Amino acid sequence: MGRCIQLLASGSNGSGQLGIGHVEDVSTYTYCRFSHCDPDDTGLTRLSRLPGVILAVSSGAGHSLLLAREDEASGGRNDMGITIWTTGTNQYNQLGPAYEGDSTDPSHTLWKRLDYTSYIETAGLPLGETNRYTPKEISCSWSTSIVCFEHSTQNTDGIWSKESDKTISFGTNDFGELGCGAVRGASSSSEQEHDLVRVVQLPQTRRTGERLSVRKIKASHRNIVCLCDWILDADGGTVVVDTVVYGWGAGRHGQLDSGYPSSYPEPIEIGVTPAVANRINLDGPLTVEDLAVGAGHILFRLGTSSGGETIVVGLGSNAKHQLDFNFASTKSGSSQWGDIGCTWNGSFMSEKGPGGEIWSTGTNTHGQLGQGQLADDGQDVAPGLRRVAAMSSDQAPPTVHGIVCGSEHVLALIQTGDGSDKIWTWGWNEHGNLGLNHDDVQDRWTPVEILLEPSQRPIGAWAGCGTTWLLVETMIDD
Repeated sequence: MGRCIQLLASGSNGSGQLGIGHVEDVSTYTYCRFSHCDPDDTGLTRLSRLPGVILAVSSGAGHSLLLAREDEASGGRNDMGITIWTTGTNQYNQLGPAYEGDSTDPSHTLWKRLDYTSYIETAGLPLGETNRYTPKEISCSWSTSIVCFEHSTQNTDGIWSKESDKTISFGTNDFGELGCGAVRGASSSSEQEHDLVRVVQLPQTRRTGERLSVRKIKASHRNIVCLCDWILDADGGTVVVDTVVYGWGAGRHGQLDSGYPSSYPEPIEIGVTPAVANRINLDGPLTVEDLAVGAGHILFRLGTSSGGETIVVGLGSNAKHQLDFNFASTKSGSSQWGDIGCTWNGSFMSEKGPGGEIWSTGTNTHGQLGQGQLADDGQDVAPGLRRVAAMSSDQAPPTVHGIVCGSEHVLALIQTGDGSDKIWTWGWNEHGNLGLNHDDVQDRWTPVEILLEPSQRPIGAWAGCGTTWLLVETMIDD
């Protein structure tokens, strides 16, 4: 027996953003297609041939980015080549200046490799034999794309050294999403400069010898948040001097700063830990471990260097009770929170370890909270954290390995008591984004299992605006 890794997609696809070869919505998981495959080839082997190990998928309203690491199976020249792939509409330059034509052009319904070197040049960053850029993080807001690169330079002795990471952006800038220091105003979507690639103005230096390393970038509707480490390269290794959070874009709900301006056109440091240090009692100084971004709120998981108890805190809008948990410790015995996630107006967090549960709060108009229909009187929010309904009929409780949130739907990767890997889903399903059946577009108010083929098991998932991607391993006869 051998194995084959495949990327499947389901949901909203009016602009080709799923990368499945056409522009029709699909409500059952469909093989993604890449431009190195023959568009007329319907064989499983060709359709499932990926450009390497899939590291990340991110999507906006009608466009998507994918990050992959080349391997021998994909024809890569080495095992460390990182590539970027795009699909969907480029109406507002969200795929960048290399793409022309409208959203129904066949080249925009297949995943196509991005020549990111030309984008770096367009942004005005230094190139040449003494500069090396490796893609590191991707993220999409509504109609803007963000790409972060590791940057290394070579000195006159031929020695390479790491510099601060460089981040570029392209697409709309109505609320400062490009992070380049200028907001073009309400007309920016219709008056797009289609050769525009900007450098996100993240700080490059702080104290002597320190460099900025981007750990994670997360984007939602109109704002972007970046988890970073300030690193000092020392003899024999590196030292993390400080962990900080930067954010830019829409900010009128206070999700980036208590000043509440409508937008932040360049990154500002978000003071997460000072704001909560005097309100909780944990053993040791706090640091941000993870973050998640909703339409008007942000979640942060905080912990200490001792690796003990963790808490979740939030900033921004609480209009839909999405922050009715602030300074939340775990609920049922576990000392640590695991994954955190946000729909547009909901918050989710899972407890680590066997039997750990998922908790949610916020808007529930389409069953996004996974708690069932809460009332018959039109109530669409759930104040306070409550358990997501059970996701396994086994007597032994499952272990939650991950939460994946789209705009208004959620997926959970779990391992059941017998060691089987499963994926469950709930919430909004208007476009078939739950991937349950060819004709099933009904919302789900409690979790349901995504039934894959017997030979398949889920190993990854990503979600966006009515879109879902699954990475599955299929066992095949040699």
